[in-house]
Amino acid sequence: MTTPQRPDARPAFMSRLRGGWLSALLIVSLAFNLFVLGAVIAHHIWDRHHGDRINGPGFTQLLPHRFFAELSDSRRDELVKLIRQHRHEFGRGRAKLRQAARAVADALEAEPFDQAKLDQALQDFAKTGHALIDMGASVAQDVVSHLTPAERKKLAERLKLRSRAGSRLPTKQNSQ
Repeated sequence: MTTPQRPDARPAFMSRLRGGWLSALLIVSLAFNLFVLGAVIAHHIWDRHHGDRINGPGFTQLLPHRFFAELSDSRRDELVKLIRQHRHEFGRGRAKLRQAARAVADALEAEPFDQAKLDQALQDFAKTGHALIDMGASVAQDVVSHLTPAERKKLAERLKLRSRAGSRLPTKQNSQ
């Protein structure tokens, strides 16, 4: 005589699947969702603290990112406000630099090749790059004029560290 099956009874392989694989799949899915959620939150936090990026010739060398990261949020916002006043000028300058680079590329691929045209395009590119660097130095000068003596010392330390990075030049410490 066979045992009557209940309508809610599951075959043995389904209960094993449900207990092992399905649970593992759910855990993996939950972990992935939490990872994505964490990445989104981290991205928003990073943008809030680093959204006002300081980029461009002159800025990255004279006003290192790490210097600003060491300042309080209110002080950083105050100084970045000075820099942001020039963002449109830098945007136009970067656009001109891209145009100058395209002119160099056009001169390189032109047939017949014209050395004088390439030389002029390279000179224009250099002038545009120098103008951006000069603008960055001017803005850096403005920012430095608003620093406290302690902040100027921190900036000097950062600049010294940056100038030594990757350099094999002797420093004060290792030349003694």
